[in-house]
Amino acid sequence: MKVRINNIGGEPIRCIGKRFEENKYECSVVKYHPNAYYGLLEQYIQDGWEDKGNCLYHNRCHLDKKYFLDKETHYVIAFLKYNPKSNSTQLTSVNDSAPKIEEASLLELVNR
Repeated sequence: MKVRINNIGGEPIRCIGKRFEENKYECSVVKYHPNAYYGLLEQYIQDGWEDKGNCLYHNRCHLDKKYFLDKETHYVIAFLKYNPKSNSTQLTSVNDSAPKIEEASLLELVNR
């Protein structure tokens, strides 16, 4: 299940090789923002990027065409883990992004 409040969201952690039961008390905290690539596919091709199926290539760099489709994107800023034995949560920041979350948004996310 995904939850979103303004530009902050929570979603299940996707781990390869782990069963759901191992992750049921954990989630990723993500921050949404406008996608800088949205709607610019044709512009990139006009600027010399080579269209090779699912990707565009230019000077040993490549971009997946999926980047041009969505109006916004998101990235993980923290991991939230619930401990049912102590009825507590632990927030682990990926970098310094988590402290910038509005406290009200984070509390609302945790209490859902």
